[in-house]
Amino acid sequence: MEKHKKGENRKSKELLSLILHWGYYPSRYHFRLSSLFLICVILIFINSCSSEAGNTSALSISNPPYSICGIDGSGSYNFHEASKEKIQTLINHLPPGSTISIRWITTDSYLPSNSILTETLPVVDTNQDINVFNKKEKIMKIVERKRLDEARDELISQVNQTQRPKSDHTDIFGFLVVCAERLKVAIDRDFHIVICTDLENNVDKYRKFLNEKSLDGTMIHILAYEHTDPQSRIVWTDHFLSWGAKQVRYYAPDEELPNIFQIKTIRNENHKNGPEGGLN
Repeated sequence: MEKHKKGENRKSKELLSLILHWGYYPSRYHFRLSSLFLICVILIFINSCSSEAGNTSALSISNPPYSICGIDGSGSYNFHEASKEKIQTLINHLPPGSTISIRWITTDSYLPSNSILTETLPVVDTNQDINVFNKKEKIMKIVERKRLDEARDELISQVNQTQRPKSDHTDIFGFLVVCAERLKVAIDRDFHIVICTDLENNVDKYRKFLNEKSLDGTMIHILAYEHTDPQSRIVWTDHFLSWGAKQVRYYAPDEELPNIFQIKTIRNENHKNGPEGGLN
């Protein structure tokens, strides 16, 4: 009985001591509680940011662009080798998961025989944040990157090996009709039309198939542009915009090609004011 009372007294004293401790040192207690709360908030925030970063990475490859390139194979165009170099640069800029189709522009550019290649790059997670202590994750990143580089190298090799066709005329309209057909299946993807040419079209067979919706929302890039008349650029810019394109850019043969997949779309409605088409 006496031992039982002593045990109860000891527990009471411990409880009283704990209460007195909290009572006399409220700031220390609240500081500990506040610190714990702050740490929890920080951890939640970090976890949220990591999730958002992961989602952003996923979004960056969920709708990769579709690009279709036309190389002028006619005798009037003098920059075939420069065109190949520009296309190589373009391939190295392609985001993971992108689809690219490369064709010749000939006397009849609509024909399937003009196709050089149509390939889709491997889908690779572009998120650079990895756990440095996770050896498996690091190896997977290296393997994915190597697979992507090898796919790009294979495309470049195919472009280098292709031979210029014998073409006496230039059918740009036929190539654009092919672009319009591919656009219909490239749903919810940025669509880039790349043309290496002098824009000296002399075949109108397929022009009647182009309308105001044919190139709707597309971005057009004229690479290694061999021009002899500034008016030609103005006329073609008007054509592209009338068919629905939202951006037109021209690059001279000696001009360095930027990463076209990172260029913001800017359209100047006063595009008729100069040979540049007023487009950036």
